[in-house]
Amino acid sequence: MRKMSAALIRKLTGTPAAPAYSHTMVTFDGTADYLVRGGTPTGFIDARYMTIAFKIKPNKVAGTLQNILHFGAANARIALDATNKVAITLSSANFPAGIGGSSGTAMTTGQEYTCHFAIDMQTGSSQLFYLNGVSDIGSIIAATTGDAIWSTLTNAAIGAATGGTVKLEAGIGFFWFTMGNTTDSYITDATKFYNGGDVNLGTNGTGSGLTQPVIFWGGSNNAAHWNAGINAGSGADTWTMNGAVA
Repeated sequence: MRKMSAALIRKLTGTPAAPAYSHTMVTFDGTADYLVRGGTPTGFIDARYMTIAFKIKPNKVAGTLQNILHFGAANARIALDATNKVAITLSSANFPAGIGGSSGTAMTTGQEYTCHFAIDMQTGSSQLFYLNGVSDIGSIIAATTGDAIWSTLTNAAIGAATGGTVKLEAGIGFFWFTMGNTTDSYITDATKFYNGGDVNLGTNGTGSGLTQPVIFWGGSNNAAHWNAGINAGSGADTWTMNGAVA
């Protein structure tokens, strides 16, 4: 006797399928909304390794730079560039003016993307760029053996430069960031962040077996936590929200 599929059982019994997990998207309006942390955020260290992941929906037609994360006054940022590619610029002892790399795909306005980047400043071959779970390297950061990312700076901002300029006009579903953690910096399984759709990262970013990041926003209380400046990551500073995401 053939075993009935779960889908057929649901159809016969009238039982609905379990809904897929979906991150709660919040909107940065490109005019007023951004978070800033005065002083070096707790957990920021000068390190060779950095991992960042986020879900984003660009809402602005490409043409200008938009900051996602900006490190103080240094030339160090994760941003959408003028073509809506994710661009990463890092400062270091060997590259104080900044060196950069980028994803290969120009994102379409109004569409949602899960982005995941793992950077090792020691070797370019260990730099991983994923877009919706697929390798998407546009250009590699010109790393130098033993170099470290400068991050222990005066302040940091999300959604703008620290002075409130070059703002982000996009939806953000979750934001996950850490540095100095070799385990998470060598993630090759992109399904930890994207598995044909949203992955539940839990209340503090440790879902899918991940180590708790320094910065994490996400989950059902997404807008409330953004607006209150509540970082659910290990760097438990309160950030200041300018404007209000919805």
